[in-house]
Amino acid sequence: MRKVIYFAIAICCAATAFYWHKHSTPTFTLDDVEMTQAPLDIMAVDEGLPEKVWCVKTNSNMVYARLVFLGEGQRSFFQKPGLLDLILAVLPEGAGTRDGVELKRFLSDRSVGISFSASRDNIVVDVSCLKKHFHSAVGVLCDMLSSAHMPDHKIDSARQEMILATQQSLSYPEAVAQESLNNLLYASDHPYHQSSKGLLSALPKYARSDLLSAYGSIFSKDHLRVTFVSSLDNTEITQALGQIKKAVAQKKTLPIADAKQSVFPPAAIKFVELDNPQSSICFAFPGVLGSSTDVFSASLASDVLGGISFVSRLFFQVRGKLGLAYHISTQTDFDNDLFSCVAGIAGTRPENAEKVIDAIKTECKKLCSDGVSEEGLRLAKIRTFSKFSFTSGSNILNFVSLLRRRGVDIGAVNSYLSNFDKVSVSDVNSIVRKLFSPERMVLVACGTPTKKNINAENGRTK
Repeated sequence: MRKVIYFAIAICCAATAFYWHKHSTPTFTLDDVEMTQAPLDIMAVDEGLPEKVWCVKTNSNMVYARLVFLGEGQRSFFQKPGLLDLILAVLPEGAGTRDGVELKRFLSDRSVGISFSASRDNIVVDVSCLKKHFHSAVGVLCDMLSSAHMPDHKIDSARQEMILATQQSLSYPEAVAQESLNNLLYASDHPYHQSSKGLLSALPKYARSDLLSAYGSIFSKDHLRVTFVSSLDNTEITQALGQIKKAVAQKKTLPIADAKQSVFPPAAIKFVELDNPQSSICFAFPGVLGSSTDVFSASLASDVLGGISFVSRLFFQVRGKLGLAYHISTQTDFDNDLFSCVAGIAGTRPENAEKVIDAIKTECKKLCSDGVSEEGLRLAKIRTFSKFSFTSGSNILNFVSLLRRRGVDIGAVNSYLSNFDKVSVSDVNSIVRKLFSPERMVLVACGTPTKKNINAENGRTK
């Protein structure tokens, strides 16, 4: 009897999966690339901020909101490394009339999510909750933006966690390789430059007064961009933004560290010695601006090279065919204000590091000479489209936020994905030759030295 029940359940699940495969949106097939996506009901509302508030209307009881404080990210604290991360780490430890325990219990009891994160350029605040708890969520958010407690013992605890994590990273090949690559890409005075030693030196010196002083100049309404995905009406949104603007009204304006778009550095290959049974290889090629028309062909080219696991050119050749790496992939880094690149990473054994580097260069050279085929481009378009799923409010929020960062006009949101379908083989091969020449690659390999990789020929350094 039990086997009959299990069999019946399996049949139902298979039938359901088949139905949704045939009838759900978006849809795509291998025989005829068909990309469809239900249009977003989106509008812009003027709420007296530097940019209009974008509101995507849904029928859901969930509210998703994102507050982006432009320019207030890591780059504006590059002379005080770790200070911004320390502030954001202790924000949940009490605000307004609630201490840390009360604040967390209040949010948990209502299933309200409020998170703070800092990218290179911006501070991002995400809020998610049921519509019936939105007013309460906004009240807590305003407290966290304007009257965080930042108790000394919590600062010390967060500081120790950051110090420990940074010290541990110094023994990880991947982290060491990434920092070394960062130092090749950015000069020491560039806002994106990173230094673990500088961070470890700075963290113990910060007092609570330093955090409070910096806290008084972040979350400025002069830098605020807001996006909603919800069924809230305009009155509810206006009331919420009124509370937020009032909460940050006394904030000073943070000086934004600015610089011109950095020029991609000359090609280089560097070996970093680290006593570890594994090796990591981090590499980078030039990129394009996220706001440029080349971003569509460049994104597809990156996917073909290494952006999609298991089927990319690098994975198939270096991992699948040659068996030299545990993993290898690339990702686009097109949406920074001051720099753009295609970054890659591979994990391997120390004795294979040189072979992996040669295989990467060989495959890039082959891609530049042979180009991407019609079939390869068609599959890349399908995979690219599948990444932009509108199955949840959070996915929609991420998509719309990306387009806002790229300077896309609100009227072009619903037609944005069609730009990928317009990319031709000649378009993508032109960008491949422009970006992925092995003569332009900057690479760092980190791990236990071997006789093969301790040399200085062809630009290599220890």
